[in-house]
Amino acid sequence: MASSVALEDVQSADIMTELLRRMTCSSKPDKRLILVGPPGSGKGTQSPIIKDEYCLCHLATGDMLRAAVAAKTPLGIKAKEAMDKGELVSDDLVVGIIDEAMKKPSCQKGFILDGFPRTVVQAEKLDEMLQKQGTKINKVLNFAIDDAILEERITGRWIHPSSGRTYHTKFAPSKVLGVDDDEYCLCHLATGDMLRAAVAAKTPLGIKAKEAMDKGELVSDDLVVGIIDEAMKKPSCQKGFILDGFPRTVVQAEKLDEMLQKQGTKINKVLNFAIDDAILEERITGRWIHPSSGRTYHTKFAPSKVLGVDDVTGEPLIQRKDDTAEVLKSRLEAFHRRYWRTLDSAKGRYCRSSEVKTGGISPAN
Repeated sequence: MASSVALEDVQSADIMTELLRRMTCSSKPDKRLILVGPPGSGKGTQSPIIKDEYCLCHLATGDMLRAAVAAKTPLGIKAKEAMDKGELVSDDLVVGIIDEAMKKPSCQKGFILDGFPRTVVQAEKLDEMLQKQGTKINKVLNFAIDDAILEERITGRWIHPSSGRTYHTKFAPSKVLGVDDDEYCLCHLATGDMLRAAVAAKTPLGIKAKEAMDKGELVSDDLVVGIIDEAMKKPSCQKGFILDGFPRTVVQAEKLDEMLQKQGTKINKVLNFAIDDAILEERITGRWIHPSSGRTYHTKFAPSKVLGVDDVTGEPLIQRKDDTAEVLKSRLEAFHRRYWRTLDSAKGRYCRSSEVKTGGISPAN
């Protein structure tokens, strides 16, 4: 029996959130779906989206088995006995656990079955169970995908075991290949983010930067270096930092060097991300955004269901002016004009430099 909770012990915000959820879900049609597809086909990515959109519960057999075992339900105890003996959990037990899960309030509007049934026998047993409930499956979604794409998706996965953080060598790489982003306990200093943060926090340097931006002027190198210096004094930068996008010119490199000398520290390594312009153009010009929510899409790697339309609201998507081919061409020309001089200066100053070749394509981020 589920334990009761006194309403006075529940936060008002939580009650309102649940009431709003129920009101929203009341108008949604009942749906009972089965997702079929090999590992890496995208079932795990799409399930939460479908679940939230239609107020369904997501029933993944592996997760349900583990939950039933942990909760020590009668079926969970039987499943654990089988697993402890090194046996497969029987189809009857799995169907029983699914039946148990479907009776929860969260499955009132329907469910998504992920990874079940896997055999004809399991499908028959599932059919028998649904007939007893007086219900049926509305749709089976088959995630068809080439084996070569699956191989690329799955073999590129890397995990940080103690935290569970996941990376992908192509689509979500760590900042340093093969190393967890927090492995060195560094802070990430991106000049654009720091400028916005300093302006928002109204620090003395942030106020000066805002004055320059309001006049349509470029923020001076001295101001930017000052903001970096300010950021480096935070506790999160105690073990060091990653400078992202700075220095961009030889003058900036010289000013950064002066600042670091005053701190009695130095740069350990410069990582140069070498990539063809054609790949950059494909990555950047394919980005589209839903302005009010910030949801991002990519025409090739993460397309919306309807081209140019947000999946959730049906509102039109926009492309940032910086993501057009014309603006990108201008930005790349400017980058290449100053790139080699700055890189050579950095190599000369900091000695150690590594080139990271990135030939793959990442989704819009």
